[in-house]
Amino acid sequence: MKIILNFLLLTIIALKINANENVEIIQLHTTPNLDQIVLEHNEVQDNADENTQIDDEDLIEVDDTNTELQENIDQTVVYNENFLSLSNQNDIDNYLSNLKNIKSDILKKELFQLLEEVSLDYNTKKNKDIFYSIIKYFYENGNISRAYNMLSIYSFEDDERLDYYKMIEINYLLSTFQLEKVCNIKDNLSTEVKLKNFLLEKIDIFCMVLSNNLAEAELLNTIIIESENELDENFQSLYSLINFNDVNTDELIFKTEINPNLIFLYSAMARIAEVPLDENFLKVDPKNLSIPIILNKSSPIEIRIKAATQSYINKIISIESLSALYQSVDFSSEELNNKNKTIETLSDNPELVMAYYFQLINIQIFPSERLKALIEFWNYAKENKLEKIAYALTYQIVETIEVSSDNLEFGQEIAKCYIYNKQYDKALSWIEHYEKNNQIEDKSSHARSLLKLHFNTEEEYFIEIIDSYIDKNNIEKFKNYEELKYILQISLDLEISDKISEEFTDIYDQRFLPSMFIIKNIKEAKINNNDDKFLIFSMLSIDNKNWNEIHPEHLLLILNGYISYKNGNLLKEIIIEIFEDYQIL
Repeated sequence: MKIILNFLLLTIIALKINANENVEIIQLHTTPNLDQIVLEHNEVQDNADENTQIDDEDLIEVDDTNTELQENIDQTVVYNENFLSLSNQNDIDNYLSNLKNIKSDILKKELFQLLEEVSLDYNTKKNKDIFYSIIKYFYENGNISRAYNMLSIYSFEDDERLDYYKMIEINYLLSTFQLEKVCNIKDNLSTEVKLKNFLLEKIDIFCMVLSNNLAEAELLNTIIIESENELDENFQSLYSLINFNDVNTDELIFKTEINPNLIFLYSAMARIAEVPLDENFLKVDPKNLSIPIILNKSSPIEIRIKAATQSYINKIISIESLSALYQSVDFSSEELNNKNKTIETLSDNPELVMAYYFQLINIQIFPSERLKALIEFWNYAKENKLEKIAYALTYQIVETIEVSSDNLEFGQEIAKCYIYNKQYDKALSWIEHYEKNNQIEDKSSHARSLLKLHFNTEEEYFIEIIDSYIDKNNIEKFKNYEELKYILQISLDLEISDKISEEFTDIYDQRFLPSMFIIKNIKEAKINNNDDKFLIFSMLSIDNKNWNEIHPEHLLLILNGYISYKNGNLLKEIIIEIFEDYQIL
């Protein structure tokens, strides 16, 4: 049976998770050697036949780091107390429920690190409750991999929330297509574990079909049909397809509202059945379901590309994964040879245009043409606010470009790519080469300013940057830049060079200040040098806001706190992020 053969091949697939549990998809579009895949999966060394290929599936390794962590943890140790461990579950629930829309990538990363590294003695009920709150926050906010990672560290077999934790564990494995592990977990689960919507029973049926135990699967499915108050038509359609292959996949759609408790099972069944997943499926849980969408090759490529782009932005997949998917888009030779027409046709889908440009760069034979396509790609990305993706995608390409007079014209753009990839020495080489052979101009000054902003340690330079970009003819921007300059001068204890302009047109500021309760806790945390508390309450005060949307007094309060937070380690990165929101540089 085709489905069974597909499963035997696909069970070698898993997702490689990095230290932050970001999912990294490896070689989505390449066709690696079958023997090599099998041998690497079983950790056997041997020679492989390079001419043998796999056209449909790719190698994705499993990271067993979590298993080692679990083995090494002593759950009876009493850890050092921190702010979270001193709080009760209700407080933490309130904190986390108001931290769902953090727009600062820097602070979001800091919060995730705080939650993942919280010190808890899991033997006490209070700490078990806090642990549950953190797991729930990660899972419900699109970070199922982080939730799974934390669950892999602790032993919770006797926990009252065992059902919930097992559900997350199973859903993570389903989403990353580790079906063999899913079936093993199901076989070894205690009979006391009960999951909603007959999830375990449906997984049991799925595993029976995959192992070709069709008669028993049909019997159990009949029992479920008789037991369910409302028939799960979505499951039945997928079951019929993988079991009997009697459903027209071109017409198959999810017939009823998709149950979020079953959607990970649906995604795995759909992939086995080669059923496409649409955008409505992704909307149920955009972050957690991005990986199943990306790996479902039957789904429309524009949906997969959109999911992959957002996943990279959300730090779920690596740039290598996004690059591989961009390269997998099947553009025809006619499309690749008619750039203007193709881009116009794809104009409603910027992510697909990004993939097109990326492929266009890679098919250029002559270095000059490749460089021209590269610049066009960067310009398009900037117009669509995707330049960070473009710079990350093209780093390896830029590495092949030599510092030479032939490439001088694009030296500043190349320097920017190096800056965004934190290769400051290489960026400086291009800037100096450009300035040596050209009169210093706006283009050169812009790249050098950007480099100094990332590399400089002198606080006065932040003010110089603002001064160089203040445009008195743009009244709105001038006012914003003037405010920001004033705030930074006060925060960094610098000499105030200019007083704020007298302005009686707007007596009241439309930007809101946080509540007195939030402000009080921010100030107390700063006075007491309680970094964890300061981080939590400063983030609560700016949830769902960009830096340029924050009241000036509020911004001043936060910056003053981050000067001392962890000895000011985040301050520079925060100021750069603020500059980006204010459209400085």
